[in-house]
Amino acid sequence: GGAGSTGSAGAGQTRWVASEATPAAESVASVTVDDAGNAWLAAAGGGELRLSKIDRGGTVVLERRFAYPRELSTRAISPAPGGGVFLAVPGACFRGCVLPIPQLDLGGGPVGNDGAIVRFDAAGGWLSQFSIASADVPSIASDGRGRVAVLQGAQAKTVVVYDAAGNPLFQAGPFAAPRSLPAFAPDGKLLAAFPDRNFRGGFAARTAAYDASGQERWTCTALSGQVPAVVLAVGNDAFAWLDGNELVLSAVPSCLERFRVDPGVPVTSLLPMRDGGVLAMGWLSTGACATSRLRRFDPHGGLLWSRDLPPGGCPDVRVADGAVAPDGDALAAGIVAGSADLGTGQRDAGSGDAFVVDVSP
Repeated sequence: GGAGSTGSAGAGQTRWVASEATPAAESVASVTVDDAGNAWLAAAGGGELRLSKIDRGGTVVLERRFAYPRELSTRAISPAPGGGVFLAVPGACFRGCVLPIPQLDLGGGPVGNDGAIVRFDAAGGWLSQFSIASADVPSIASDGRGRVAVLQGAQAKTVVVYDAAGNPLFQAGPFAAPRSLPAFAPDGKLLAAFPDRNFRGGFAARTAAYDASGQERWTCTALSGQVPAVVLAVGNDAFAWLDGNELVLSAVPSCLERFRVDPGVPVTSLLPMRDGGVLAMGWLSTGACATSRLRRFDPHGGLLWSRDLPPGGCPDVRVADGAVAPDGDALAAGIVAGSADLGTGQRDAGSGDAFVVDVSP
């Protein structure tokens, strides 16, 4: 493994960066945090999958590489009980089986053409896998107790909740919005968003919460008709969502808005903060340059800080996924190409390397 670079620790500042030079041009990165506080990075590109475990000091403590002829979601990895992780692998035929299908083996035998959830233990070893019959690139969320929610399907999306052995517990959907990712609240409720017909005959955006048995416990409807691309549980009594270009925090079960703000960036990921606020992250493109931006909002929608990665120049830094560490720090993962400073000094990533940045909240 390699050591992460460390930096300053003020609000919004980089504590460490973990990124390793790879011969393959990585193009997708997904990050999660296990129950011991380690970050796990799944990165894919150039026919290779890299699975890395990073400790709280930013040191890469294990790394596994696999031949990987498939794609990967930016929400492909989620924590499993016992310090390991679940990884969502798409089916081989999700774009049609015109060419011969290369075999895929992540340590436990061939992964079938239908897509699978593969479980790795705390040492990065293959533990189990089960089929999900997904014709597209699946996205997942887990509750840390063994339940996995998978957004799967092709044109019509369905969220299916499985136990750790792959037994389906319940499903909600189908959803017509391919980016409406599932999320779990701390109390175990599952949140999902989808289009619903409103009383005017058009479509509204409906966000609902489901208990462990799959029963709907509350629902909130936004008449704008724009289905949230991201839905996030903020504690057990609120959820953050995107209404077009606006970031909204709504209370539950009343559905009253606590704030509505312009996040200042096309959002790729939202993170819940300990104080009830939200961290929004995404990237802005100008010509050949791409700059990532992190913006921290308090529980009332006030902007506490804003941070660009890197702060200047013409970089190509695209943050795609995020997670919250046990100490409250924010982890941002994405792809950097060329030369850029992510907060701990200039580095050259060549044609594309995945990274994880730890940022103080």
